[in-house]
Amino acid sequence: MQVAPDDVLPALPPELLHRVLGLLPPNELACTARLICKSAAAAFSSPQHTTVRLSQPSPHDAFARRWGEPLAMRPLTLERRQQLLSLTGSSGDIANLQFVALRVGCLVGPAAALPAGTAAPGPPLDEAWWLRQEHNASVVDRVLDAAAEAGRRPMVEWIVANARFDGTQSPGFLTKLFLYGASCAAARGGHVGLMAWLQKRGNAVKKNDRYNPCDPYNILIAAAMGCDLRTLQRLYHTYLPRWNQGQVPAGRTMLADHHREHVVGVAATSATPDWRAKVEWLEGQGCPPTADPAYFAARCPDAPDRLAWLRSRGYPLTADAVTNAASSGNMEALQYLLAEGTPVDGSAVGAAAEHGNLPAMQMLHAHGSPITAGALRAAACAGSLPAVSWLLGLLGAEQQRAVLDAALISTAARSGCLVLLVRLWELGCPLTATTFARAASAGSEEVLEWLAEQGCPMEARRRSKAPDRRRYKILLARPGSSKQLRRLHGSEKPLGRGVPGRRRRPA
Repeated sequence: MQVAPDDVLPALPPELLHRVLGLLPPNELACTARLICKSAAAAFSSPQHTTVRLSQPSPHDAFARRWGEPLAMRPLTLERRQQLLSLTGSSGDIANLQFVALRVGCLVGPAAALPAGTAAPGPPLDEAWWLRQEHNASVVDRVLDAAAEAGRRPMVEWIVANARFDGTQSPGFLTKLFLYGASCAAARGGHVGLMAWLQKRGNAVKKNDRYNPCDPYNILIAAAMGCDLRTLQRLYHTYLPRWNQGQVPAGRTMLADHHREHVVGVAATSATPDWRAKVEWLEGQGCPPTADPAYFAARCPDAPDRLAWLRSRGYPLTADAVTNAASSGNMEALQYLLAEGTPVDGSAVGAAAEHGNLPAMQMLHAHGSPITAGALRAAACAGSLPAVSWLLGLLGAEQQRAVLDAALISTAARSGCLVLLVRLWELGCPLTATTFARAASAGSEEVLEWLAEQGCPMEARRRSKAPDRRRYKILLARPGSSKQLRRLHGSEKPLGRGVPGRRRRPA
């Protein structure tokens, strides 16, 4: 058998090639095998094989190539940058997390402004530097929760060993709170051993006040979602007696009815095989049929089956369930609920627009739901160009001129979606200081530079509040930011209300 010089694998039969390469982790297949083997590239060409999922382990070389480029972070908003950290935490790859922490541009510390593709100056940086910065505590908490929910124990242990959550005013409080939150995240993922380990670490933390930040209600919610029935029962019988004996958070004496309803609702969304048994057992604990389970179940991939089962047990289907299905873009659930005659209220279209779920909006519109101006603003805030374009298409020329104003493009600036901003600007939306301030708050360097190039005012006029320049600091002080934008941070003469190089709108 001859082997092609540009192919790593021999000419294996297709079924054997699928079996061999199918053993690789998904990202290893997408980032490595498909790039070095033509046979693999041809055999694994569908989106499920070419999509890289950041929540799964990725080859470090491929990860570094993607996120080590000098301009890799420019399009990302601050929320997206934090999400990148969280997803990398979910993957459990400590080396990748250390790499991206140096370049993500939303952390505070000695290496926060390190440009991509360069090494840290001076002596080697402590690889956990960002975990010990007090101002990064909320970001570290998100990464810890993501790793715990994914069951990445080595990552969790590394973060817990190196992180500093508390300031000097309330030592122990945030550490206890964040460890408890991470234990809830582990329970949501069904990782009982990790949950217990985090609870033990949290219980060992000493603090200087009597307030207990750990609400057992949250662990019951998490267990109902991710753990099996036996674990839920154990936790339920462990914490409820403590509540009834007075060992409760401030203001709580028992598991209130609406909390019981919430636990049942979350159990109805559980991915565990025994989710029905959990709902039935909770019913036996005095939880009456309410609208909560159907509301939560409307987001599940198998929502029609769950909703039908819940309805057979007396759980009502309400307009809130329709709204939740529309919000999540669950078309099967939405179609089922509408076919069953479930009532629809005015919030459903807006909920779909808030998440840019155009198919859900179209289905509701065909069903007779009215479209309001609020839906257009919500779609703009979500950064969904298809949804905004469709909504504008429903309006007449006069109505379009009325809604294409500064408020709409300023709302869109929050999303950090450049293509949407460009389109709204081309349609006639004027740029104002509010537009720039909201874009700066979102944090996309790419959007800020584009606004500057169009001559967008950067300072408020008259008595309106000027944008807070401190918000620009992390983004604009980074090496690689445009020369014009760096002036905002005071490194050069201020630009005033606009910048040179204003472009004209297309005719």
